[in-house]
Amino acid sequence: MKNCFCILTVFFLIQLFVSCGVTKGYIGDKLPKSELGIIRGETNFTEIAGKSFVEKVLIAKVDSLEVGNYYIGWTKHISVTPGERLIEFRHFRSWVDKTPFYGGGAIGGVIAGSINEKNSKHYHYLIKFIVEKGGDYTIIIKTLSNDLNNPIIEVINNNSGEFLHSEISQKIVTWK
Repeated sequence: MKNCFCILTVFFLIQLFVSCGVTKGYIGDKLPKSELGIIRGETNFTEIAGKSFVEKVLIAKVDSLEVGNYYIGWTKHISVTPGERLIEFRHFRSWVDKTPFYGGGAIGGVIAGSINEKNSKHYHYLIKFIVEKGGDYTIIIKTLSNDLNNPIIEVINNNSGEFLHSEISQKIVTWK
């Protein structure tokens, strides 16, 4: 009976930690979905030297509000208020990080990611674009095998299928 209780407790705690994803990218009371826009980060595969590698857009900040990292986890999407938004995202590149993506958050992600977080440099990008009420956007990143240092970064409006005008800059983050 004691083993059963321990197993159930561990299962409950794991579920609690895994479900701790930040999906609100603004400060203040929770607003109805119709008053917000949604921003997503894309996952895709790129082929380098005949091998397939994963690359992901991991949303780290909305304006100055931190919404994702290995310690709190990375959200699949983020709700934001309308207006001009500055999004900081990490470009996860499995061919550079030499590790699979564990997602972060919860105990397993923190342990798996903490060594990589502290011992390697990460490529973050800042992208600024206008978010409309009810809008649904995806930040797309694609690295070409012949130019690994200059990925193509775009934002698509998922409602209309149109690519948005955006301002992009690069920032290298290192942990010490």
